[in-house]
Amino acid sequence: VKCVGCGKMLGVPYALCVNGFKIVAGKGKALTDYHLSFGDRRKEVGMIAESNKTAGVFGLKNLSSGIWTVCYPGKEEMYYENGKTVTLIPGTRIVIGTKTVQVIQ
Repeated sequence: VKCVGCGKMLGVPYALCVNGFKIVAGKGKALTDYHLSFGDRRKEVGMIAESNKTAGVFGLKNLSSGIWTVCYPGKEEMYYENGKTVTLIPGTRIVIGTKTVQVIQ
């Protein structure tokens, strides 16, 4: 993933890509309504968290009131409601409302 500020390549495991935004997967980073629909920057829709069981494994916790449709590579669609966490695996697609968030490496 390339830093939008300096253009340097960053050695990060994952990022979320939606609406032209790239959100680097880091503990405490948030996916906001602004990222999805240019809405409120303070309204958190999802929060990136590191696994309590496995260091270096990250997920996106659903903080929204909606149910997310998740498609892991090679798997059937799954559904994640509020409070559930999607494991970030490159190639995974997360549909939140009308927007699709792509997990990239």
